[in-house]
Amino acid sequence: MILLTISIFYPMIMDQDFFGMSVPDKSVWFGIQKLTKNVPYIETAKGVMPFLASDLIRIGFLAAFPALSLWLVPAM
Repeated sequence: MILLTISIFYPMIMDQDFFGMSVPDKSVWFGIQKLTKNVPYIETAKGVMPFLASDLIRIGFLAAFPALSLWLVPAM
């Protein structure tokens, strides 16, 4: 969900004035820290793709085999 909404809400949050907070403070408050200044957004997006792919595979398995997510309930 964060990947889908961050590109929309992050610029809006940075444009707001929250009690005189600086941009780095707002970024930390919003949960984002820019670690390097010379890394473009597309490189960050490429780095996230393996994790997004693994989430999609996991959702596919759970949709195909719902018993995988329900096996713990009867065991209790």
